Amino acid sequence: MKKIIMMAFVMSMLPTFIFSQTKKIKGTYLFSNGEEYVQIDNDSFKIIRTHVCPSCLDLGAGDSIVAYGSVEYIKDGFIRIKTDIDSVIYKNVRVEEFYDTGIKDSVKIEFVFPFKGNYRIDASWGFAYMSTERNSVTITRKKDSQIPLRFDIYNIGLKSQDRHGNYFGCVVFSDCLWYEFKNQSKNLLHITIPNLTRSYYARYFIDREYVKVEKNKIIWRNREYEKISNDLITPTIELGERAIDDEGIDYVDRFLFEMKK
Repeated sequence: MKKIIMMAFVMSMLPTFIFSQTKKIKGTYLFSNGEEYVQIDNDSFKIIRTHVCPSCLDLGAGDSIVAYGSVEYIKDGFIRIKTDIDSVIYKNVRVEEFYDTGIKDSVKIEFVFPFKGNYRIDASWGFAYMSTERNSVTITRKKDSQIPLRFDIYNIGLKSQDRHGNYFGCVVFSDCLWYEFKNQSKNLLHITIPNLTRSYYARYFIDREYVKVEKNKIIWRNREYEKISNDLITPTIELGERAIDDEGIDYVDRFLFEMKK
């Protein structure tokens, strides 16, 4: 009986033992076309863009960093990576109430954000649903104002980012507002999302994706990244503006600064 209990204990500890024996990674990897660096620092990773992509207009501060997040060790030869959620964009969402005499028995929702590309908004309030490629929707008002207001803003002007037709950026911004009117006489909502820019959609969305780890390279989404150092190297490739220059300034920040002159 004691042997059985001991064997059960050992088996229960086996996944933990295997995990603890997995060798963690630290180093810098370069994509074959030289456009991306991947930095892996034990339990975290970062992907750095080394050029201004033609489709990335309306660039914002820090846009050379296209992804950052956590690393999960599965077993020798495989890891999983996951990008962190950009919580700032949700914290900065602002909702304001107004009254419009032209709206009858409905609620009009107007969206204000700086994204200039092609988009589609899907919005629902209770059982009412609307979809539009404009910046406002009108939904029949329900008596129960506590039914959650949900909306999704899709980037429908997507362009593939490699020869395989892959798109690595965020496709949609989603929010579910458990919103209740503070003044029941109001019928117009202004929802302002100041951080919803093209930069948001240009960032990579990675949800626990597998990465194969070999001696001198990693493979992610059929893309091979060659290991160039055991240290965390910041790219300094000359592209008119350095990715990150000797002063430690992000190349996009430098680009924007020069454009304002």
